[in-house]
Amino acid sequence: MVEDDLGDDRTDELLDDTYPHSSNIDPERLSLLIKGYNSLLPGDDTVDDSASAKWSRRRSIARSIYSAHYAKEAPIESPQEIPRDPVEFLKYSAQFLPAVALGVILNLLNAVSYGFICFPTAHPIFASFGPDGISMYLVSCIVGQIVFSAGGSAFKGANAGMICDIVIRDVGEENPKAVVATVMVGYAAATIFTGLTFMLLGVFKLGSLVGFFPRHILVGCIGGVGWFLFQTAIEVSSRTPSFSFAPDILKKYLEPSVLALWASSLGAALLMRMLQKKIKHPMFVPCFFLSIPVLFYSVVFFGGWTMEELRTSGWVFPLPESKPFYDYWTHFDFSQTKWSTLPSLIPVISALTFFGILHVPINVPALAVTNNQDNVDVNKELVAHGYSNLGSGFLGSFQNYLMYSTSTLFIKCGGDSRVAGLMLALGTTIIFLIGPTMVGYIPTMVVGGLIFHIGMELMKEGIWDPIGHVDILEYTTILTIVISMAIFGFIEGMFFGVVLACIFFVYLCSTRRAIRASLTGLTAKSTVRRPRLQQRFLNEVGSMIQVLRLQGFMFFGSINGVENNIREILDARQWVMNPIRFLVLDFQLVQGLDFSAAEAFVRVKRLLKSNDVYMVVSGVSADSDIGVALRAFQIWGGFDDAHVQNFLDLNAALEWCENVLLQADYLIRAALLASPNTIDIPDSRHDTRSEISFAPASPRQRLLKDAARAALDDEPTTRKSLGQVNQPLALLLQIFQETSFENYEDILRRISAHFQRLEVRAGTVLWDQDDEPDALYLVEQGLLHFSVEMNQHSKVIETVIPGVMIGEMSVFTNQLRRDTLVAEIDSVLWKLDKDVYDKLSVNEADLILGFVKIGLGFTAQAFVTMKRLAYALQ
Repeated sequence: MVEDDLGDDRTDELLDDTYPHSSNIDPERLSLLIKGYNSLLPGDDTVDDSASAKWSRRRSIARSIYSAHYAKEAPIESPQEIPRDPVEFLKYSAQFLPAVALGVILNLLNAVSYGFICFPTAHPIFASFGPDGISMYLVSCIVGQIVFSAGGSAFKGANAGMICDIVIRDVGEENPKAVVATVMVGYAAATIFTGLTFMLLGVFKLGSLVGFFPRHILVGCIGGVGWFLFQTAIEVSSRTPSFSFAPDILKKYLEPSVLALWASSLGAALLMRMLQKKIKHPMFVPCFFLSIPVLFYSVVFFGGWTMEELRTSGWVFPLPESKPFYDYWTHFDFSQTKWSTLPSLIPVISALTFFGILHVPINVPALAVTNNQDNVDVNKELVAHGYSNLGSGFLGSFQNYLMYSTSTLFIKCGGDSRVAGLMLALGTTIIFLIGPTMVGYIPTMVVGGLIFHIGMELMKEGIWDPIGHVDILEYTTILTIVISMAIFGFIEGMFFGVVLACIFFVYLCSTRRAIRASLTGLTAKSTVRRPRLQQRFLNEVGSMIQVLRLQGFMFFGSINGVENNIREILDARQWVMNPIRFLVLDFQLVQGLDFSAAEAFVRVKRLLKSNDVYMVVSGVSADSDIGVALRAFQIWGGFDDAHVQNFLDLNAALEWCENVLLQADYLIRAALLASPNTIDIPDSRHDTRSEISFAPASPRQRLLKDAARAALDDEPTTRKSLGQVNQPLALLLQIFQETSFENYEDILRRISAHFQRLEVRAGTVLWDQDDEPDALYLVEQGLLHFSVEMNQHSKVIETVIPGVMIGEMSVFTNQLRRDTLVAEIDSVLWKLDKDVYDKLSVNEADLILGFVKIGLGFTAQAFVTMKRLAYALQ
């Protein structure tokens, strides 16, 4: 059906699509495309590449795609229950007569316009096939209407329209029967193939797949088809065989008699479009084109022209010979069919079938929104379209599927019932049975005006409307598709557009930064609670940890930027100013990587190893797709290469790097002091002592020595004499040695008397999330971790090592525990009970106030560390 502007309100947009205006266009019909039927003799499979054959191919695309516009939304009442009494049923059915009459008129208009462009009637072989095209179109409509209205579709007033495109090789003018038979079989085969495609998509619930097809390519195809339709309108109106820019052809178009034919059709289309801007009634477009024959024959009556003169001069279509409604079935002759030609049609049939199935998942949800229906299943609709096209194909007719705008118009006019849809099928059947003799009385201005109008609207929607809604690369793709279709043909233009879209996609992806953030260990720290001395040392050497947070899909277009960034970090000049020991590559936000990217990381691995830099990979599990790819290239721990380490998250990777640096600090300090007095750093993940190797006199070695010496020189006297103090006071003095609070040693000495020693075994749960606070703890030995419940899974968020205080905030604020504390290994703790704390708050308030102030200074540092990690993970 011509569903172009049937009362559409352009201010209403029913879909929030990529292009707010151009998304309203959905090519809905493809018609017969004869690729060249002048030169191929029987037994000869060559194709004529002459200019006329090329233009024949281009012109035939004009018979390929028609579009749907979205009519404005209107509330639809729930249909009444269908009465069983015959009299009541007739009364019930009578209310749908206006909508059915409108649907029949639209079907008739569409049948005339599409029927005449389904076959190249200007060619002698198909000169009398206009009526057959009309009959085939009506059969396709009837089959689709019955399937959709009988329950195949969730939409009770859905309306079916033809979509047909097939390209056949010429079988030779000397054998017209073979040409016709092959064309008819090709039509049926294309429709059956489309039906099977719809059916398979629906059965396997793959309706959403077509949404991955780039929308701007579809828009470009719409613009190209608009140009083809414009050419076809000139051909149909002027009765010329094929459109061409050749000087002799252009000269013929400008002859007064020919110019008057196509100019009148163009003028009618332009007049309709101008009036449509002011007249928004849904009946305007069909009434306008129905009024043309009335005005035309009024002028003929007063002018005194005869019908023979009108047909001879091209103002009215030739009177077809008397044909029964079933005449097109007589053209099927399997003995005359050139079966060797059919395989050559597969690429075209496949491409245009794919182009056609793009619209069902678009039109169906749009119609559901308009009609306020929530019970719509796209896959079920695809199955219904499969049945409809299989039925149409086995009847030798065209492809069909649900059309948005005419279905909406039909429902708005009262056809919101399956009974109305079946009545429309019956009315269309009556028109089909009457036969196509009416064609000989239809002015060419009607058909030409319709095609001109649709072509101009498609070009507007495909070329003009996207301006301002797409970027320059997408618009370049759209224009390229339109131009290439006009020059080479529909399939070639569509293929070229897909290739161009792929090229632009690679370009756009390669210009996006694959590195989300570049951080150092100064800003990205692990959540381990560390003593102040360790924190000070890590603040000095944190720049030796370089973190690159990667993102997106790593492929050949984006990996070069990552590799170049790493080379810049290892550049000699940069190396002297900021030497690194660890390069942490965080894959948490990486969606995948291809072969080129994985191979590039092998080069990165070799480059880092040559500079004695650890390659630390985080955010990847061994069994993930990325993990499998990295392990395949041995970018994983366990391949006898200590320079590659792997962790599940960035926090664990940072903790490992910090522990290696701290152990290096202790080794250096051991050389500076005969007997280093340190707290051990247990790590349940890796034993790194044997992995530490720093080249002497290197920038890294100097940085580590300077940091260790500075930390040793700044270490308070209290810290150096802790061996003379008993626990837990020694532990308290070590934890809070850098506090600026006055008399803190006296406060710590007084509070230490209230701590109790506690030994816990590995796996002991000290508290659970949401528990009441019962105590705070000092960690003397061991390793513990905090975890939280997230999506029914426990996630470790912080690690606790000796020399820190834990659990103080819940005790200070009397709030529930926000996490769970578990001992990873056997540990020694010092415990201050909540009951004791509460009694001291009453009896020795000054002591508790001072202790809280000292403790909050320590807690603030933990919050700073968590905030830095949260920033790094953005």
